[in-house]
Amino acid sequence: MSRRRLVVASLIGMLILLSFPLGVQLPLVQNVQATATNFTLYANFFGWNSSEVSGPNPTITVTQGDIISLRFFEDPADTTYYPHLFLLDIDNTTTTNDCPSTGPDKCSTVISPTQSPTIAPFTVSFASGTYKYYCTYHSPSYMTGKFIVMASTAPDFTIAANPTAIGPLNPRASGASTITVAPTNGFSGTVTLSASPSSGLNASILPRSIPSGSGMATLSVNSTREGSYSVTVTGTGSPGSHSTTVTVTVVMPDFKITLSPSSLTVAPGSSGTVMVNLTSLSGFSGTVSLTSTLSSPGPQITFSPPSGELQCECNRDKRNIGSLSHRCLDRRLLFRSRSPPNLSHHRSRDCLSCCSCRCGSLRPAAKI
Repeated sequence: MSRRRLVVASLIGMLILLSFPLGVQLPLVQNVQATATNFTLYANFFGWNSSEVSGPNPTITVTQGDIISLRFFEDPADTTYYPHLFLLDIDNTTTTNDCPSTGPDKCSTVISPTQSPTIAPFTVSFASGTYKYYCTYHSPSYMTGKFIVMASTAPDFTIAANPTAIGPLNPRASGASTITVAPTNGFSGTVTLSASPSSGLNASILPRSIPSGSGMATLSVNSTREGSYSVTVTGTGSPGSHSTTVTVTVVMPDFKITLSPSSLTVAPGSSGTVMVNLTSLSGFSGTVSLTSTLSSPGPQITFSPPSGELQCECNRDKRNIGSLSHRCLDRRLLFRSRSPPNLSHHRSRDCLSCCSCRCGSLRPAAKI
């Protein structure tokens, strides 16, 4: 009876195997590309790990996206008992300014027979290539090795902004930057975009979703207050998140006054002329009235003309959203008398403008 059951079970197993056509493979679960690895280095004056099987200054190879950590010991075979300090030169500057100051390099604290420091786990997010690690006390003659970063083969995407700096803008005027999402290693998923502006800055992004991992969106920004701002645009997809930052500068429209010459000597009964230069700054448009104040009575001052109008115009380039083409115009002076005169202050009728260009100067004359 048991033999019959065994034969039946065998036949059922054979039928199941034969039910799969030849040449057809079952789908495989993809391997996770990123790995978490801890590296241990023994500090020795004659080279890292010089007494280990790996030999002195072994080459460390990792892949983008890996999470790595490092631990350090004083090599018992090193009888010099010199202290050591490890540095992974990520910015390839061959300088030690990043330790202990802020910077991209990864550094340890002092390594000694009584101190075995560690470098906390971090993600290899910098560019692929060959870097160096060394002891800041004894390199380059000793204790220098290679740290190789291999390019990731996992599907992913990149995010970039153009331009990365917007402005100077006038308050309430809008600026824009084009956000580009591009796939790498065959990524074809959807990327969701979000904008996180600093306090005082308004920001929006359209469209908010990029299908197939490839496309562009427009980041629009504005503010009602002058200042320096930033906005971080983050793209989120199945591989994770990537960000790019855009800086924004907002300035108040204004103008400046210069005199040519700045000093004048006039004989009694004669006259002299000073040119008054008015220049629009940061898109200022408006009428500027000229007045004067004398430190002592005597001379008479007249302006010809007594006021001037500065204007700035711009046209939006419809072929490229977010691009502004500026056109500055000189306007004929408006003959408007103002009294009492006061040359120590300038008054204006402000006009908001959508551009931030520098317009042409106007040059009234002051006759003394």
